[in-house]
Amino acid sequence: MKRRLLSLGAVVLVFALALAGCVTPADGTPPAAETPPGLEVPPTQAPEETQAPEATEVPGEEEPSDIDPSVTVEDQPLGEGDTVIIAEVVAAQQGWIVIHADDAGSPGPDIGWTAVMEGPNADVEVVLDQGEITERLYAMLHIDVGEMGTYEFPGPDAPAWNAEGTVVTVPFMVTLPEGEAGAPAAPGDEGAAEGPSVTVEDQALGTGDTVTIAQVVAAQDGWIVIHADDNGAPGPDIGWAAVTEGVNEDVVVTLDQGDVTERLYAMLHIDVGEVGTYEFPGPDGPARDAEGMVVTVPFMVTTTAAVGEAFDEYEY
Repeated sequence: MKRRLLSLGAVVLVFALALAGCVTPADGTPPAAETPPGLEVPPTQAPEETQAPEATEVPGEEEPSDIDPSVTVEDQPLGEGDTVIIAEVVAAQQGWIVIHADDAGSPGPDIGWTAVMEGPNADVEVVLDQGEITERLYAMLHIDVGEMGTYEFPGPDAPAWNAEGTVVTVPFMVTLPEGEAGAPAAPGDEGAAEGPSVTVEDQALGTGDTVTIAQVVAAQDGWIVIHADDNGAPGPDIGWAAVTEGVNEDVVVTLDQGDVTERLYAMLHIDVGEVGTYEFPGPDGPARDAEGMVVTVPFMVTTTAAVGEAFDEYEY
């Protein structure tokens, strides 16, 4: 009998323990389930933040420069070692400040140059070649777009233009030691080497705003270009006509109304870029004669008052 009571107590104890395992705690939270051995789950990690890729620069893409190029120079004595100082050169891109000798009142051969960087360049010294120096010189800004660091003109390193479409050049005077002024050969001198030339006379502006160039002798196919006057030097090109190698007679050039000045420049250019397409500034630079002079001739036209006043809209 005693043994049966012990067995009954053991059954009751097991039942009580089982019932206790099924009871939900007072806070309503179910008991955590035990994980069988060997099935432990690793803790969950938060995903790493993904960073956006950095912007990649596209080679060759540069924002256009908003610099308006200019040259500032004063009259001065020729410096030691045949040098001149250009007070300031503001360039929209890497280029050259080039000194041109005078040729009958317009820029002639380039007699010295110095590299300039984009932006302002102060007190730029330029060494000139002895014997080619004239009392009147022209400081002209050129671009550097061919072989970088190598001056190539005539060629791709053409004159720079400002926002008004004018070649960036300033004439100035130098005081030369006695007997050192250059003496370029005058056009038409006997014994001068044959080469490209332009012959033009003073004339009235023709019907349809035209001028006639009496003769153009070209060493290669090119252009006869009419430049307006800009303070005694060639300014914007206001009309052009194609010419072929050899002699071209009575070439008619149509000018754009409103751009005409009383003093004009007939300048021969070469055609070395896309043949048949005028590209200046660019590869179709001015032609030069055997003495290294730019082939250009100034002449006068008689215009109506309205034409002259219209050109005054340009600001220099």
